[in-house]
Amino acid sequence: MSETHPEKTSLLLRDQIYLELRKLAVNSLPGTRMPSENAIAGKFKVARMTVSRAFRKLEAENLIERRKGSGSFVKGVRTVTYLLPTADCLTRLGANAAIHRQLMQGLMRGAARLQLRFETLIPCRENNRFKYNSNLLKTFNSGSMVILTYWFCGMFHLLYEKRIRTALIWNHENLRGFRQYTADWFILEAQRRSAVQRILHLLYERSCRKIAVIDLYPEEKHHPITEIYRDFVQNKAIKPIIIPLIKHSDLHPCQWRDMLRDHLAAVYAKERFDALLLNVNNMFFGKNIHEYCNLPESVQIFGVNVQPEQLLLETPFPYCHAPYEQMGEEAVELLALSGRQNICRKYDYIFENTDQLKY
Repeated sequence: MSETHPEKTSLLLRDQIYLELRKLAVNSLPGTRMPSENAIAGKFKVARMTVSRAFRKLEAENLIERRKGSGSFVKGVRTVTYLLPTADCLTRLGANAAIHRQLMQGLMRGAARLQLRFETLIPCRENNRFKYNSNLLKTFNSGSMVILTYWFCGMFHLLYEKRIRTALIWNHENLRGFRQYTADWFILEAQRRSAVQRILHLLYERSCRKIAVIDLYPEEKHHPITEIYRDFVQNKAIKPIIIPLIKHSDLHPCQWRDMLRDHLAAVYAKERFDALLLNVNNMFFGKNIHEYCNLPESVQIFGVNVQPEQLLLETPFPYCHAPYEQMGEEAVELLALSGRQNICRKYDYIFENTDQLKY
């Protein structure tokens, strides 16, 4: 009669537990919760420490994710998902589409370098950030890494509830009412407020005392451009000239330019401003920016958040833009490699053609 050595039996049982758990993890959908260590220990009548070793081995193989206080979950394919607001946002003209294209370049480069799967997702209907298809978010799992812009603030709470690793590309929009959802996210912050302050000081140093700003959302109390502008003109005791711009996304670029020209000409005839902060989404084309805006060349014009591919002008003019391609690549890097969350990186704006400003 053969005798079974106790240590050999224990070793075989430990391997059996590991192989059974591994098979369960491999054949389960990402995000599936694994049985608890206590349940497995009770099933096989072994010490919990034996089961814990098997779970640690599966974690080392990147098959499961162990969450303190929640349990162990099947890990999904490591996927970077970039949320897009509309199906045509990458093919449109203008600043917003250019920003998405630059981010995409950086995201894809980062994903390729780290051998991650990359995808885009359009969860919202009718270009409305608060009307989204929540069923699409069910595809996210413990291996998902989501990158998005402030445009998706209406979905922040869903990503927070699902505990998805998330990176927010932020341009100093108003996060009031949403900060509680982003506390554990990676934040990549373009320093738009600092950029606006620098532009205003550059213009003031060149003796500009009637500085106007044209923007799509001047009525927003905490809009980063108009808020800094209001503080600046109040501090310098100069008159604020805020020009609201009506959004017409369905206009042809030439029609949009004509509308802008008429609007600026009417305000200039009344205010005679000597400088203009220009924050618009359209393409710029023609001889120079003054001809495009129908303003005299004595007016100093500085573009805010203008993207290089917006410019089809024969003569350059001063503008600034954030390093979105770099931000996209580094967002992937943070999500994939950082062991902790709640990291904020800040990015200065790049200033172009400041030598075109006149003294």
